[in-house]
Amino acid sequence: MAPTKRNSCTGQCQNIVHETKYDAIVIEDGTFSWDPDGGKCFRNINITIPEKKLVAVVGHVGCGKSSLLSSILGDMTKVKGSVRVKGKISYVPQQAWIQNASVEDNILFGCEMDQKKYKDVIDACALRTDLDILPASDRTELGEKCIVNPRNQMYQSLDGVFREEGERWMYQSLDGVFREEGERWMYQSLDGVFREERERWMYQSLDGVFREEGERWMYQSLDGVFREKGSGDGINLSGGQKQRISLARAVYHDTDIYLLDDPLSSVDSNVGKHIFEKVIGNTGLLSDKTRVLVTHGLRWLPFVDKIIVMVDGSISEIGTYEELLSHDGAFAQFLKMYIIETAEDEDDPEEEKIKTDISQRFISVGSGDNYDRLLETQTDDVKLLMKICESKRLRNGSKLSQESFVEVPVQKSKLTTDETTEEGHVRLSIFITYAKAIGLVIVGIILFVYALYQISSVLANIWLSQWTSDSVLTNRTIGKPDSHTYMAKNNYYLLVYGGFGIAQDTIDNDLPTTVQKWLECVFRVISTLVVISYSTPLFCAVIVPFGVAYFFLQRFYVATSRQLKRLQSKTRSPIYSHFSETISGATVIRAYCAEKLFIKTSNDRINLNQRFQYAIISANRWLGIRLEFFGNIIICSAALLAVLSRGSIEGAIVGLSISYALQMTDNLNWFVRMTSDLETNIVSVERVKEYTDIPAEAELYNDYKLPVNTNQQGVIEFQQYSTSYRDGLSLVLKNITFKIEPGEKVGIVGRTGAGKTSLSQAIFRLIEPTTGRIIVDGEDISMMGLHDCRSKVTVLPQDPVLFSGSLRMNIDPMEHHTDDQIWRALEHAHIKDFIQHLPSKLDYDCGEGGQNLSIGQRQLISLARSILRKSKILILDEATAAVDMEKDALIQQTIREEFSECTVLTIAHRLNTVMDYNRIMVLDNGKIIQFDTPENLLRHPGGLFYQLAKDSGII
Repeated sequence: MAPTKRNSCTGQCQNIVHETKYDAIVIEDGTFSWDPDGGKCFRNINITIPEKKLVAVVGHVGCGKSSLLSSILGDMTKVKGSVRVKGKISYVPQQAWIQNASVEDNILFGCEMDQKKYKDVIDACALRTDLDILPASDRTELGEKCIVNPRNQMYQSLDGVFREEGERWMYQSLDGVFREEGERWMYQSLDGVFREERERWMYQSLDGVFREEGERWMYQSLDGVFREKGSGDGINLSGGQKQRISLARAVYHDTDIYLLDDPLSSVDSNVGKHIFEKVIGNTGLLSDKTRVLVTHGLRWLPFVDKIIVMVDGSISEIGTYEELLSHDGAFAQFLKMYIIETAEDEDDPEEEKIKTDISQRFISVGSGDNYDRLLETQTDDVKLLMKICESKRLRNGSKLSQESFVEVPVQKSKLTTDETTEEGHVRLSIFITYAKAIGLVIVGIILFVYALYQISSVLANIWLSQWTSDSVLTNRTIGKPDSHTYMAKNNYYLLVYGGFGIAQDTIDNDLPTTVQKWLECVFRVISTLVVISYSTPLFCAVIVPFGVAYFFLQRFYVATSRQLKRLQSKTRSPIYSHFSETISGATVIRAYCAEKLFIKTSNDRINLNQRFQYAIISANRWLGIRLEFFGNIIICSAALLAVLSRGSIEGAIVGLSISYALQMTDNLNWFVRMTSDLETNIVSVERVKEYTDIPAEAELYNDYKLPVNTNQQGVIEFQQYSTSYRDGLSLVLKNITFKIEPGEKVGIVGRTGAGKTSLSQAIFRLIEPTTGRIIVDGEDISMMGLHDCRSKVTVLPQDPVLFSGSLRMNIDPMEHHTDDQIWRALEHAHIKDFIQHLPSKLDYDCGEGGQNLSIGQRQLISLARSILRKSKILILDEATAAVDMEKDALIQQTIREEFSECTVLTIAHRLNTVMDYNRIMVLDNGKIIQFDTPENLLRHPGGLFYQLAKDSGII
């Protein structure tokens, strides 16, 4: 099956017909696959979505909801069937894609500015408050990882700027062949990115190095980011802010069809309600558009026109909310299980009304079961809904056949007799004859020098092995810079390892060779001048003016070449940044038919870079011409002076002098280039020294010893704590003071950007205090080593992290648990059934970043890892945002059972998940404005929590 292809001019997928008579989207007997040569993971799809309707897609984790949107976009390979789409499409992915550009540019995305429309979109997407916080409002630059820069182009993205003085990069443009020191790097052109059915580009996170099939992508040096003069205040965008920018981009484009992949999961309840009412719902800006909404939110379902229920990669049911409730199908089972799993929870009135209505309907259709009977009889329904479609990625290897050629001797008649030849080994006497011709003394010296060279090489390696075995010396020479780079605070380690790795590689591999060649050039030039001066003493008068002229020529060239290389590096970084953006956002770019815009932008950036490349080539030619001229002067001078001194020197000496003079041009040319390379590479030593001076985190281990009789209880106390992400930036937490008792369950709520995640980072000491301290189990964590501090706490993040390797390694990285314990943890995390159906079970390869698993599945694996760790403090940072309501309820149940004796801090947008907690902490602008039980907080109508609860429909 051929991969999905797109017309590069129109941006339309050739597997998709972009016109229908009446309906917006029609799929008939569709079967789709991510891999053309793999199995079918999406089959028997038949849907019809009318125009101007809001359609919800629901189902369990991994059932194929996002794949349905991909099939409509044309990103999946169509095995059979037909797909017809009427009008243009806007797409909001589950993980927001943000360009390295301003907020305004991210929203406009190449469209013309319409101030009124732009303002309406900003307000509808609840971005007005966030823009007021940003240093330059919507002109704020968003860099890689959404690091905000308030001054245009003050920071380049992390995969970009090369400001290393003299770093040599000889890559050609993106649409061709990349070269570095003669090695060819073959990449697909940018135009090919949009033609490819499915890109598989592997990135390595956090350590600053992108890798594609083992090749290293270079990153900007330290002084190009946080140390750049004049840099502004940088802060991090939250997941909700990025998602709303992505949604605003789609709304502003005013297309006919909107594919929304769970855009409300990363925002709090009041913002979610606002967005649904003002944007997605039937009273919002998109009310006259066709909307396909993937959602886990039960509360939105009664307000949609139609619901598509996905089970195991196929569509189980389609109908309105009322129609689906009247049948005991997959949707009803889904809601039943949600009722069962959340029976003990305190829900908002909207969901409680829905659950009551569902229970009454189930009873009314003749089941005869009351609610308690329903709980008893339906507990096995989960097994029917836990089958998850697995996407397989196969790599096709190319095979090269080689042919053997055999030469057949041809017999010919001979007109002459053959020359006689000896057979067997060459006699020793022949070697002795050759040695005598050279001179036995000279041969002895040559053999002695070569033996001495080899002995020196062996001794050097032995000495190096002694260095590596010396732990003190190793820690001083390697441990210090490595610990400073690896343990660097904040975002430094995101960029240091790229520059540090390059610099260290240059020091180890390039610098010794460069120094050796430079010394060879120096002594070769000196020896040439000495020989010419010895044979023709009058030549000494030529050396002085020649040396002065050569000195100024070299200084001028090296300075010019260095600056040109800096400019070339600076203009190259936007190429890589744009290329990286294009790869990561290829689906979004295709959805908006923006291929031409991105190709043009890439060509413009390449052309700008090539201007400086041409200038460098011209400068090299300029130097070559002048060095040729200098060489000719030396040859002419040596020959002329030899003729003038013909009576005083021998002819053989004259020939020696001229032969050396003929080599002078090449020697001078090589000497200048080696001097430039030496200046280039010696900067790496300076860079490594800078990296060793980076402010580092505290030591992993220190001399502070915890009391032997101290038991982990889970007491957390903040005492007048304030912090910021870097020195000089505004505080993200301001004078925080509170105490959490052992085993207490505390919910942390507030709108996006209020400081909730910063609070969890403070407990892990990912950020250090400006003032105040944090006490855990009676011990100041600032006094502990980082290992002791972080071993007390387990975090379940919003974006789960999996590493390339087996599931066993990801669940139990330190190999402290048995397989039975791992399986028990997986069972409690409600993902055991899925893993048991995998081909290799616990040995299943997760792939780079766990990309072959859905976000919800990665989240459940992270939960299993947390269960195994058994820390007394558990932090949940929006841990259930990417899972459906049923899985959310199961996770909450697991947390209550497995962490019943632990202190739990939950950062939540879904208020119903924390309403049964002991206390609720409400943050706003980095301050605690309310901290009490949910009941007491609801008694204050003027409080922020009351407003949040009201927006969520709880009151």
